Amino acid sequence: LSPSAAWLQPSAPQPLSPSVPWKMDNKAETPFREVEPPLWASGTVMIMVMTSFIVTFRMTPLLIVEGAERAKVGGFEGALEVLDQGGNPAYITAAIPFFLLMIIAELLVSIFSSLPCTGGRYSIPDTWSSITAGVVQQLSHALVKVPLKLGVLPYSYIYHT
Repeated sequence: LSPSAAWLQPSAPQPLSPSVPWKMDNKAETPFREVEPPLWASGTVMIMVMTSFIVTFRMTPLLIVEGAERAKVGGFEGALEVLDQGGNPAYITAAIPFFLLMIIAELLVSIFSSLPCTGGRYSIPDTWSSITAGVVQQLSHALVKVPLKLGVLPYSYIYHT
C-alpha cells in the first residue's frame, strides 16, 4: 500500500488500560459493585417519572405555549389545538420543576437506601454543572434560537430551494 493509504491497514488491538476501571479485563478488579436497589426505591423513582410525564403532557398545552394561544383542553387534543394555531407546547420548559424534583429524589433515595449513586457517590459539583448546562441550553434557546428563527430557517431554505 502507498503511504497515503496506510490508514486502511488494520491496527493491532490496544491493551486495556488498568487505570480506567470500566476498561479492565477482569470484572473482579473493578471498584464498582453491582447492587440491586430495594423495591421501594425502584417503585418511588418509577412513580415519580410516570407522574412527571403525565402531568407535563396534560398540563403543558393549557399553561406553557410558545407562539399561540393556550389550549382549552389538555393532553394530545390540546397539543393539536396549539399546533393548529401555529404554536408549540413548551414541554421541556414545563418539565424543569420535575427535573429538579427528581434530582432531589435521587439524592434522598440514595441516602435512605444506603446505595451508592452512579460513580459511587453523589457529587454536588457534578449536579450543579448539570443544572447549569441545562439553564444555559434553555437560555440560548430563548435568547438566540427563537428570536433569530434558527429552528425554522434551515428548513425553509431547503423547502424553497
